[in-house]
Amino acid sequence: MVRLTFDLYDHIIEQLANIDIRSIRNCALVCSDFLRLSRRHLFRSITLDSTKPKYTRRLERLLNRNPSIVRNIRDVTLEHNINQRNIGPHVLNRLHRVRKFTLQLCDGTECDFCGDSQYDWGGLSARHRTYFYSFIRSNTIVHLTLANIQNISATFLRCLPYLAVLEVDNVSMLDSPFDRSHCDSDSMGIPKLVKIWSRRSNLIPLQNLLGDEHSNIMPAVDLTYLEDIGVALDDDPAGMEFLGFVLQNTENLKSVTLSASDECQTTFKGKVASKLNKHSLKTLKTIKMMVMIEDHETDPYLSFMDELEQIGGKNVLETLSIEIEAETNCHPTTELSKWAELSRVLAATDAFPHLRSVSLKVTLNWCLNTRPDELQARLQHIGVEVFRSLRENDKVKVVFDVVVWDV
Repeated sequence: MVRLTFDLYDHIIEQLANIDIRSIRNCALVCSDFLRLSRRHLFRSITLDSTKPKYTRRLERLLNRNPSIVRNIRDVTLEHNINQRNIGPHVLNRLHRVRKFTLQLCDGTECDFCGDSQYDWGGLSARHRTYFYSFIRSNTIVHLTLANIQNISATFLRCLPYLAVLEVDNVSMLDSPFDRSHCDSDSMGIPKLVKIWSRRSNLIPLQNLLGDEHSNIMPAVDLTYLEDIGVALDDDPAGMEFLGFVLQNTENLKSVTLSASDECQTTFKGKVASKLNKHSLKTLKTIKMMVMIEDHETDPYLSFMDELEQIGGKNVLETLSIEIEAETNCHPTTELSKWAELSRVLAATDAFPHLRSVSLKVTLNWCLNTRPDELQARLQHIGVEVFRSLRENDKVKVVFDVVVWDV
């Protein structure tokens, strides 16, 4: 019988946890050693819902019986009901090793990332805000996600000196003065962000809080070493403005992800290439774009090819991924010249010498009153024609796909 080392068992369980956390529950039943290894993964991530006190009390009882479990909790999601008068859940005060924190405000009826409502941070009682700040001070938060919050001060980020990843969904920030009663920001370092992801949010106040060597402003964050930015654009111009602001203020950008919904009445023309500084042009290796087109007149790339053309010959881009979504009853364009813009720009001599991967995926949402077969076949034919010259480059892997979803 072959016996594996304890470290190898640990590695196997860790890999399994990344695939199927439910299987870890079975591993925990094997023996006491497996229980100890499995517990680290079973309780790594927890969700606390202030509208469901029964479940939080159950967690508290579990922690009372097994206090060591607290050491395993690294990722906490808190869904906080703004109408709740009591402070809680109290179990939050027992956690001191959390690295990833998600704070989501709701009104007790809607607690999801798809809602449109924002809830005023200033409308929370001082006790509730102190409760959140106390938790943040007690942990080393490196990854923060905020959702459905209105009028939260951007200077709030100074309470998180180790913050590297900031994600916001349906959030609006203010550049209001920092409340020093919650944490002494002067004694803390400035968070150096590595990744920002923004959806339906206004982060413009951050640009008023960067500071520089000629001002007396203490920066809220440092964007110099930002590597990854993702912005989901809608009909609010603040998203595009924030994107341009970030592109101008980072020197180590490696990846940009842009998405535009069918509500986004804009194009990328003149809003990306001109904002990229000379440092980022030497580091940017990946661009991902996701758009939804509504009619046959819309440019499927929303003028992004104009932006790519401007950085031709002065970039190190390696990967370009484009996903386009359209409803079949909107009759998206099948004009070859519009789709061929991608190949024309990328195949230009010495324009993208480091390019190694190009992916274009078209998703057709099939409405029942239309047949997708003819449209799908036409787009597939376009894919063959559009990438003909680009496929001649043996150094570039080209993928083109058209899929149909029944909606």
